[in-house]
Amino acid sequence: MKSDASYGRAGVSKIVSGFWNFGNFSESLAFSNFANDDHCDFVNDAEFADTLVRAGERARTHRTRARVAVDQETADDAGVHITATTGVSAFHLRGVTVHSCLGIGISGTRMGTYDLVRKVRGNRAAWDRICCMRLLLIDEISMMSALLFERIDALLRAIRRNDAPFGGVQMIVMGDFFQLLPVFHPDDPDQRLAFESPIWTTLFPPQRVVRLRHNFRQRQDPDFAALLQSIRNGDGSVLTKHPHICTPDANQLFLVPTRRRAKTWNDHCLSQLPAESKKTFDTTFDGVPALLEELRKQLHDMDLISLELRVGCRVMLVVNLDIANGLVNGALGTVRQIHHEPNLVTVRFDHLSSDVPISTHRWTLQEGKKEASADQIPLIVAYALTIHKSQSLTVDAATLDLGQCFAPHQAYVAVSRLRNKKGLSLTSFRANAVFCDDRVVRFTSTACKDSP
Repeated sequence: MKSDASYGRAGVSKIVSGFWNFGNFSESLAFSNFANDDHCDFVNDAEFADTLVRAGERARTHRTRARVAVDQETADDAGVHITATTGVSAFHLRGVTVHSCLGIGISGTRMGTYDLVRKVRGNRAAWDRICCMRLLLIDEISMMSALLFERIDALLRAIRRNDAPFGGVQMIVMGDFFQLLPVFHPDDPDQRLAFESPIWTTLFPPQRVVRLRHNFRQRQDPDFAALLQSIRNGDGSVLTKHPHICTPDANQLFLVPTRRRAKTWNDHCLSQLPAESKKTFDTTFDGVPALLEELRKQLHDMDLISLELRVGCRVMLVVNLDIANGLVNGALGTVRQIHHEPNLVTVRFDHLSSDVPISTHRWTLQEGKKEASADQIPLIVAYALTIHKSQSLTVDAATLDLGQCFAPHQAYVAVSRLRNKKGLSLTSFRANAVFCDDRVVRFTSTACKDSP
């Protein structure tokens, strides 16, 4: 599909480059095959590769989950934007979230095109960014609904005044539909996945599909990688003989299917720390009542209405503060100090060697001239995390509660956070809790083919 924003072979092939292991023959072969295809392409991910979908003329690029290096020439091009649906993935790509890049925010996903354009018009930087955009890369596409996919298409068409798909912007999308899917409310009338959108079918037809395979996270444990492939395909029997059935330990991350289970364990571990260091941070709200109701719901879903912290407790950052330094949604750490005036918490994040002060963050919702805001410390207690919140994390050891998994791919995502089988412990397990979404199975069986 030709685009008036075509970036061409010379530029696009430089956007995504670099492997952890340059000597891996299968990866190089997959790239050379992919790099010489002149069409739109879809490369389906396992934890073993990544889905890469490219719309536009003469697609010539490759990408792995382990590392994405943006060539300096294209990094300096204001028309090229590297994004992801989650903050953690944006950090690994050295990019930003797609919501931030396009100025739509989280609330924008529920707006119609007219209101969304008005919202972005109030953000001059985002508006100019879209007008000058030549290529947009989005990682973790499995987390994007078809509705949001279509909203972005309509937004770019409207702002750029170009009725070509995505306003003529070339698209690269990546992800793994066998990982967690968008979170839909039971009452949502539209629960389609991104590939169920007619726009997807137009841009990425089945005949332009390639599948790459390489395991980066578990590359040192091929037996564990094989076990994961079975779980990925919905076969839970491979875990029935796993010997490490145990109780959770406060010194090891506990991944669970539900928020209630996570809260119970977090409250227990928190109660074991000295009470004299305890402080409760309550969210303060301001704004118009109609928007405050929605904002309260969002903060409630994030466990942030009332936040109890103690010195020594494990926490996770829930906003993107500094993507370049890894201070992103999903960063884990330990509270070192709690300040009472002003509200400030000092945290040593696991990936950093120095403490970081975390102050109050403001969330806002806007509809035209109406606005509501909420102020709170952007941390949650993280002895236990829901499997949903753990996606994109990599850990050496974790205890998993797989017996209560209720969503497709949930068990696979939990187990695949680990680098090797040695670090895997289970508190419960049911083989029938390991299953796949039928739509994903049908899609990958018809839209993907093995690479040479």
